[in-house]
Amino acid sequence: MKSFVFASSNDYTLNDFDSLLTFDAKCDEFFEVVLNNDNELTQLLDLLNIKKASEINLPNSEDFAMLIDFSNSLLPNYTTDEFDLFYEHWLQKTGRESDMDEYGQLIFIQGKAEKWNKNNKRFLLKAVI
Repeated sequence: MKSFVFASSNDYTLNDFDSLLTFDAKCDEFFEVVLNNDNELTQLLDLLNIKKASEINLPNSEDFAMLIDFSNSLLPNYTTDEFDLFYEHWLQKTGRESDMDEYGQLIFIQGKAEKWNKNNKRFLLKAVI
């Protein structure tokens, strides 16, 4: 399993990702998504219509291996029905099981998109395993 942390801020420096503590001090909110592999991340980003803008390795970070900045894309601002349709597509595409954990790890997309899209930076972090 691989852990990816989605977040948004108005600004960041690479030093903000040196550890979970420095990251937590920089970002008010972030959400972890646990996936089986990098292919599932690619599928998730495709379903969200997010284009990977840049990948930056974080060799000095204790907790994160890579930063993927997708500031050039907005998160979709789903209604409840649209999120449910997205979720069904996600399950079909990945073959993952539908349960409360699976649903709950993706619901942040519906709840945070409008707020996060107002920030200058939208990104995700690949956690060190």
